[in-house]
Amino acid sequence: MLKLDLLRAQSLKTRITVLILVVMLLCIAGFATYLSVTLRVDLQRNIGKQQFSTAIQVAANIDSDISNRIQALQRVATDIKPSMLADLPALQNHLQQRRVFLSLFNDSVLVFQADGLAIAELPLNGGHLGKNHADRDDFKGAIKGKVMIGKPHFSNLKKVPEFRIMVPIAGPTGEVIGVLAGLTNLAQSNFLDDHVSQRYGDSGGYVLVAAQHRLVVTATDKSRSLEQLPPLGINPTLDRFLKGYEGTANLISPLGQSILAADKGVPSAGWVLAVVLPTEEAFAPIRSLQMRMLQTALLFGVLGGGLIWWLLRRELSPMLSTVHTLTRLAASDQPPSPLPIARDDEIGKLIGGFNRLLGKLNQRELVLKKMVAESKNAEAELRIAATALESRQGMAITDAQCLILRVNQAFSQITGYSPAEVVGRNPHLLASGRHDKAFYNAMWQSIALQGSWQGEIWNRRKNGEVYPEWLSISSVKDAAGRITNYVATFSDISASKSAEDQIFNLAFYDPLTKLPNRRLLLDRLAQAVVTSSRHHKNGALLYIDLDDFKILNETLGHVQGDALLQCVARRVSDCLREGDTAARLGGDEFVVMLEDLVCDEVEASTIAENLANRISEHINRSYTLGQAQQHITASIGIALFGDAHTDSEKDEPLKRAELAMYQAKAAGRNLLRFFDNQMQVVVSARATLENDLRHALVQRQFVLFYQAQVVDAGRLTGAEVLVRWQHPQHGLVSPADFIPLAEETGLILPLGQWVLETACEQLAIWAGQPAMADMTLAVNVSVKQFQQTDFVAQVQATLERTGANPKRLKLELTESLLVHDVEGTIAKMTVLKRQGVAFSLDDFGTGYSSLSYLKRLPLDQLKIDQGFVKNILSDTNDAAIAKMVMALAETMCLGVIAEGVEEQAQKEFLADLGCHSYQGYLFSRPVPLADFEGLADRLRP
Repeated sequence: MLKLDLLRAQSLKTRITVLILVVMLLCIAGFATYLSVTLRVDLQRNIGKQQFSTAIQVAANIDSDISNRIQALQRVATDIKPSMLADLPALQNHLQQRRVFLSLFNDSVLVFQADGLAIAELPLNGGHLGKNHADRDDFKGAIKGKVMIGKPHFSNLKKVPEFRIMVPIAGPTGEVIGVLAGLTNLAQSNFLDDHVSQRYGDSGGYVLVAAQHRLVVTATDKSRSLEQLPPLGINPTLDRFLKGYEGTANLISPLGQSILAADKGVPSAGWVLAVVLPTEEAFAPIRSLQMRMLQTALLFGVLGGGLIWWLLRRELSPMLSTVHTLTRLAASDQPPSPLPIARDDEIGKLIGGFNRLLGKLNQRELVLKKMVAESKNAEAELRIAATALESRQGMAITDAQCLILRVNQAFSQITGYSPAEVVGRNPHLLASGRHDKAFYNAMWQSIALQGSWQGEIWNRRKNGEVYPEWLSISSVKDAAGRITNYVATFSDISASKSAEDQIFNLAFYDPLTKLPNRRLLLDRLAQAVVTSSRHHKNGALLYIDLDDFKILNETLGHVQGDALLQCVARRVSDCLREGDTAARLGGDEFVVMLEDLVCDEVEASTIAENLANRISEHINRSYTLGQAQQHITASIGIALFGDAHTDSEKDEPLKRAELAMYQAKAAGRNLLRFFDNQMQVVVSARATLENDLRHALVQRQFVLFYQAQVVDAGRLTGAEVLVRWQHPQHGLVSPADFIPLAEETGLILPLGQWVLETACEQLAIWAGQPAMADMTLAVNVSVKQFQQTDFVAQVQATLERTGANPKRLKLELTESLLVHDVEGTIAKMTVLKRQGVAFSLDDFGTGYSSLSYLKRLPLDQLKIDQGFVKNILSDTNDAAIAKMVMALAETMCLGVIAEGVEEQAQKEFLADLGCHSYQGYLFSRPVPLADFEGLADRLRP
């Protein structure tokens, strides 16, 4: 406060100078702050992009190196036979011949028996022989057939940080008989150092983390090896990275340092690579810029302040002289005389205006006397206006700005507001909220153009009640035509509005059920028919008639009958969609109108049928009438209307629905019937097929057929399983008839799971038969089945439950799967791929695949669609597509199989293109299991 008083005591030029300097410095400071923040954000974004790009590259290199080492171990593990595990010298010699391992693993390579005992090592005499590792988690996973990358730990033998890669050694029938492990010493120079040893920037670097263990594997600072990261919940940003987020962020490191970090996953190991850079280094240019801007601002402040003070002193000198003159005149009794004007600028104009003011002072004195006389006359007029205000209509007077000046007693009686509560406020406080802005704009436009407005409006009383009123507003203008006031008069019309609503309800609604009556229904039907025809869509009418209602009404009495009708009306209304109409035509007849259905008549009929079944089900439930339970059923007729139906009369659809209802009555009551007999047949057939399909799943009426898959001259490698429906009455039902229905109804999910389980059970059986142990089975997976969130868990559980070898299972996916959620598809395939499950892309070339996505999928095989194979000898386009598929598969290192091969010439043509795997009638039709096993016996060499 003292500083402000000190500033007020200074001269005008000093205050202006100080204020300008303050404003200028604040502007400079604000600009500097904005520039610093903007530059910091841009710099962080650019650095983050560079970091993340580096993280992607380095993580990919690490992932490639780890994958190469896993593949090297797997190749050697494949060569280890069961006899070698019994002949340790031969095993050691076999391992010694793989000296390349010494360049891949800087510690050693070990062979373990199934009981966990180390029986061979490279290099020899490493001290590991005879050690048992059966209690290690990575060994436990490997002995179960998984490739394992162990938790980084301190070696019990050498007391150094290390980690192990373990792969299973499989026997001839696929069982795991041992484990091959490669050890990497993190304390010595290793392959990870090639990627993380260099600094990032001057003080940044790399950190490789085992996310599942929250443990540092290695880093640019090798002393951080095996550093335990903070537990979950301590550092949310770090937790987010370890949970799989890939990107950049600003966070506090476990060492307490503010850093910029970019994280990228290493899929083969489940690790996370972080590229880190201290923010102190990253934002050093920003701090340097801030210091230079501060120095510049201080320099300009000093120079600018002096210049501004000098200019103000020069420009304000005439005004200071005028102030001194006025001070002298105020101290004397002489009448004021015009002041001298030194310059013709703003200050000179100010002095001239003061001189003109002096000339008008006398004139205003005369005007004041005249106004005193006129005010006496105005008082008399106000008394007359006050009497006019006290009328039976509400009245309010506002000024030109629409602020209330006065209200009468009727205003308070109608609105509930006293004069003290509304005077000085805008009438908008009475607004009900039912009128939009356009309504009020039109009202005020009318007042502006015509001087008045009147009409019906909804307002709100003080107690919150919304009521209708008739309102008149007029504008009041003065002699010059300017608006000075607005006068509003209004009256409460609630009683008349209530009477109008009652008349409307009696005319258009059934008084018993409160549903629309026939008159309103026909009006809405006429509009619905026009709308449906215009938009080429269908609508439907459901004509509902209660069965034997007359008997029940006469037995229980009309009071109970009316109560029953009210219950039925409520139940019908509860079944409807938003926008549908339920009406009562009279007696026990109801009609439901469905609008805006689909264009396809069969599908529209299905929607109408489903709703009719639901209404029938609700009506059939028991009713409590008095002390007894009553039951009643309904017959329902259905008729479509819309684009495909030409109706000469507006009630024609209603007549058709009524006729269909009578058909339902004639067929035995408690039924529904369509007016169109052919459509009734289609809908009934579909409903029967769907019902049979549900029973077939419960009663296990499905069987698997096997179609052989061969290579070269006919060597059998496996089969594709194809589901068939053994219907008890109709025999084998074609998949073309029931698979689309299963997809549409969602029954494909339990059906697909049954196929997968049955195929896996058969693989487990074949595993015990040497002649069939090498057979693979291809199982088709639908889009809906694969898109389940727990699909991977289902496959894993099925494999574990049946004991099937995942390496003998091949899942066939269609190209349509790539239209939605490509990233999720890749993630699911990757998990199952690691477990050994193979993937084939079925119907390849039918038009859905994007090569940018296709190259990322962990596929094993492309399947040339039979549509291309069928005309491959005669259609050059089909031949070109097949050749393209072979070239693409060769580039992507994928296998190819052609389906639909029926002729020897087709096989030979495909063989010339490089395709040596086939499936089709040339080799075998889809056959039952026994026939397929017989085929395998015949083709066995």
